[in-house]
Amino acid sequence: MSAFSLPRLSPKTEPVRSRRVRIETTDVASESVLRAPEPRLTGIVEGEYQGWTESSAETVRRREVPISAFPFIINFGDPFRILDSTPSPNPPNRLSTFVAGIHDSFVVVESQGQSCCIQVNFTPIGARLFFQLPLWELSNRSIALDELFGQQSLRVVETLAATGDWDRRFDLLEALIHKRLSEARPPRPEILGAWAEMQTAHGVVDVTALARKTGWSHKHLIAQFRDHIGAPPRRLGRILRFQRAIKHLGPGNRARWAALAIDCGYFDQSHMIREFREFAGCTPEEYVRLQLPYGGISADSALR
Repeated sequence: MSAFSLPRLSPKTEPVRSRRVRIETTDVASESVLRAPEPRLTGIVEGEYQGWTESSAETVRRREVPISAFPFIINFGDPFRILDSTPSPNPPNRLSTFVAGIHDSFVVVESQGQSCCIQVNFTPIGARLFFQLPLWELSNRSIALDELFGQQSLRVVETLAATGDWDRRFDLLEALIHKRLSEARPPRPEILGAWAEMQTAHGVVDVTALARKTGWSHKHLIAQFRDHIGAPPRRLGRILRFQRAIKHLGPGNRARWAALAIDCGYFDQSHMIREFREFAGCTPEEYVRLQLPYGGISADSALR
């Protein structure tokens, strides 16, 4: 595995490309800084880079539901507490800088005090290239960066923390991503094609037919998906379908929920509700109601 270190950058000359969003409530003050990755990282990074600061005297609990991306959190503030959705005799994880793999159900992330982080969501292909390890090793886990890369990764975090300018931080992060990609072995075209087909169909695919298109056996297709994408194709199909439903959620009556379920590939509304309960620990209607004004989905009710 190649060294995990920041490349050298020339002094910043480009204008600021980020935008800021600030939200204040009675209990929480939050500010986000957002910037789009450069076009060459299409298919590697999902969405925008996000830097944020958050201040809260009370504990903020968010439920993080299964997604097909790999969140990478670089933390300069207080650590997070991460709890599984099911009761466990083990104490909650306390993590600062970490990566989260694909999960079978939601987890609860608790924060309190002063948060200051950068987040980049890698696509599965991006995560496989950036972290340079089989993605099944991250399945249902959130792992501290120094557990993967040792002390060298702590120096990366320290350098980014000492860089007070958010755009400069994003520049350094982007340079690190390009460096890691240049050192990684590219995935086979068969897995790229199969994953692209699943995404286009929002997970509603015949896995047997997908295996035939690659020329692989069903067993080999599953092994390749676990390695390069992070989970077996059937589970990923369910997550993609769930993601599509979340994207189109909004207040509505029973007839609208039923139409949404069919449009997203569920058998019926009851099928969609069962999937939401498994992945999010709540119904679609509750999911809408639990959205927090400063971002995320409340997990207070999940711990009762």
